[in-house]
Amino acid sequence: MALYIRPTNSIQELDTEGIIRRIEEDGRTCYKSESAITPDSSEKFIRMIIKRGHESVLEHEKISARVICDRGVTHEIVRHRIASYSQECISGDTEVTKNYTIKELYNRKNNCYGKTHNKTISLKSSNLDGEIVPNHMIDVFYKGKARVFQVVTKYGYKMKSTKHHEYQLPNNDFIQLEKLKVGDSLMVNGRPCLLKISDEQLNTLYLENKLSPSEISNQFHVPYTTVLGRLQKQNIFQNHMNDKNKEKYQKNHTDISYEKMKNTIKEQFKNQRTAWNKGLTESVSESVKIQAETLRKHHHNNEGGEHNSNWGGGPTGHIEARILLENISICEVCNNSNGVQVHHKDLDPLNNDRENILKVCINCHEKLHHGWHISTKTHSDEIISITDMGIEDVYDISMQSPLNNYIANGFVVHNSTRYCNYSGGVTFIIPPWVITDEGDSEDLSHSLDSESPARTWLSHCDDCETRYKALLENGWTPQMARSILPNSLKTEIVMTMNLREWRYFFKLRTAKVAHPQMREIAIDLYGQMADILPVFFDDIVVDEIEPL
Repeated sequence: MALYIRPTNSIQELDTEGIIRRIEEDGRTCYKSESAITPDSSEKFIRMIIKRGHESVLEHEKISARVICDRGVTHEIVRHRIASYSQECISGDTEVTKNYTIKELYNRKNNCYGKTHNKTISLKSSNLDGEIVPNHMIDVFYKGKARVFQVVTKYGYKMKSTKHHEYQLPNNDFIQLEKLKVGDSLMVNGRPCLLKISDEQLNTLYLENKLSPSEISNQFHVPYTTVLGRLQKQNIFQNHMNDKNKEKYQKNHTDISYEKMKNTIKEQFKNQRTAWNKGLTESVSESVKIQAETLRKHHHNNEGGEHNSNWGGGPTGHIEARILLENISICEVCNNSNGVQVHHKDLDPLNNDRENILKVCINCHEKLHHGWHISTKTHSDEIISITDMGIEDVYDISMQSPLNNYIANGFVVHNSTRYCNYSGGVTFIIPPWVITDEGDSEDLSHSLDSESPARTWLSHCDDCETRYKALLENGWTPQMARSILPNSLKTEIVMTMNLREWRYFFKLRTAKVAHPQMREIAIDLYGQMADILPVFFDDIVVDEIEPL
């Protein structure tokens, strides 16, 4: 059943005192009057520069607003080219396959080869049973710059996204990041980061400190291949660079000598090549005699325990860890009891802190060591931190239906709303000229006169939802079927503008000649901003919306 709602707007949290203070500091730089700053001088100064028309100073501060409206209005909003817009999206360095980040997939679109082959790349989605299955993307989008937040989980999975991006919950629902908090659980299919240093630190160790990949792997107790992969990903790895024994790679051979040596060995094997000392004894060969005497001199039989030449001082770290976790008989990740083993998160078997060790089944152990790409099931994980990471380029992907999700850095996330599947119900925005009973949003038929034009609009929306679902049932994909839905379809958009552009937006979009739906949104946003930061907006005259 279709749902009908009114448009809503919200302003992001603001440091109002900081904005006012910084605008004064920036403005006084132009007038060389920094010495005139006092605790009470900011508002008077800002009103003065606005009155003089010196509004370029206002461009140094920005405000973001979230707007829920119909898609016809969003088409009008995005005509303000100075603004930045975003919906659900993730950071460009997010891995979506074993070999590609989302940014790399987007960059491939710019050439014929990549545009064609992007369609053949198999990404991964999660079905309703939590099974990881292959899926293909329809397209990948660049969505501009936006503020991103990094989510970190108990098992070490990390991902950066906008606060509006949706993550999967254990009940298979998707929820926006802004509604999540530390302690909540998400569905993941990833692994902890093995080499826990930044790219800049790795560059310093490899390029400036001249450490080899082996030395770096030994220093941080991670596999050599982990370091090698990170260096190759940054395109700075060179064969034998920083190796402390480069001479072992130089045998003074040429291509001709290598070919000659290879042919000689082939001929020897054709003629039943044998070991040099086969059939020889000490009495007939001086070389065999020297070899035998050396073996007799240095050979010994190893004893047990601490008398063994390989004695390491006691039980290994894994044995100690098993003792610490002996009361746990099921996998702490997936609750499976098949072949439960001990896993060290940092791969250091001597670090047996309880926070560093897990009891896991064979399948989860493989996944934790070799990456989320080999896993076949999702599992629940707990959020331990959500951190503001600043402004970054962000992207999103649309996936083939019916699995409208993909695996990114091990998280199960929703794909772009550009091709959302509304099979569960379509939401429409009620235009301001349609008058309804207060709070009556689900069934408008009781609020509208049967002879009114609004009843025609309502019937059309209901009919569109019915026909949309029929197209889905008959094999159309959501992006194909969505073309039948009207402009009244509910859409969400986040818009960011500097203070000067917001002033222009309000003057233009609250005017009586502006479109009624745009006026409805603009007047509401103006009221919120004028309440929060009156010094920037209270000189603008806004006429109230008159009944239509």
